[in-house]
Amino acid sequence: MFRSIKYGTTLIVVLTLLITIASSAFAAPAYQGDQDIVDTLTVDGRFSTLVTALDTADLVDVLKGEGPFTVFAPTDAAFEALPEGTLDALMADVPALTDVLLYHVVPNQVMAVDVATLDSAPTVLGTSVPVSSSDGNVMIDGANVIVTDMEASNGVIHVIDAVLIPEGVAASLEGDAMTKDESMAEDEATVDEAAMAEEETVVVEEEATMADSDTVVEEETMAEEETTMADSSAATESESPAGLPSTGGHYMLLSFIIVGFVLVGMILALGGLALRVGIGLIK
Repeated sequence: MFRSIKYGTTLIVVLTLLITIASSAFAAPAYQGDQDIVDTLTVDGRFSTLVTALDTADLVDVLKGEGPFTVFAPTDAAFEALPEGTLDALMADVPALTDVLLYHVVPNQVMAVDVATLDSAPTVLGTSVPVSSSDGNVMIDGANVIVTDMEASNGVIHVIDAVLIPEGVAASLEGDAMTKDESMAEDEATVDEAAMAEEETVVVEEEATMADSDTVVEEETMAEEETTMADSSAATESESPAGLPSTGGHYMLLSFIIVGFVLVGMILALGGLALRVGIGLIK
């Protein structure tokens, strides 16, 4: 009988211990981080861009502080989904980057069950971020909460799939983008105008060159024609056709013919005179 009581007592003690352990297990949070928020983000591996941004904005020590904080943490994929050039622009503009990061931090520890009941949450930036929920999905300013309640030693992290941009920074980025586009458009217009002016200059120079070339060719042609005509005239005057005397020879020949006619006339006249004298003597 004592043995039965002993066994019963032992069984009760064991059951009590099991119940205590089970109660403690259910009462404890599912995940209790021993590292601060920055170390938790670093070790996780999905937030390298966020950690780099925190370091650039000199906010690492802030989120390693006592807290507590609630951080809505964008993944690397969320940063990659930003419009082209936005991340580079933020990294180059530390004040704007700081505003963006502080817009992701709430100065209290707010677990997922409490976030789902909010319409907005105050941020360290000084403005509130809108919160909405539908069919069990919670959205922070349009970004989906995809992982909740990653607890750290100084707060809690909720993972989101997009980067939150406060209105002031968004307007600044849009203005910078417009200015950049306008500058690019002006540069392109300037380049186009310069190219057109250069083309027009080339055309004018080509036309001038062609005009000069035509003038030179015409002058050379005319000079050559005049030279040819002069040479032809000189050749005509200095040369005679084969078998014919030159102009000087013509005059000499004509002189000889005239002298010949005169001599013949004189001979005929003298012959006639002599004939008359002879006939007179005969008679």
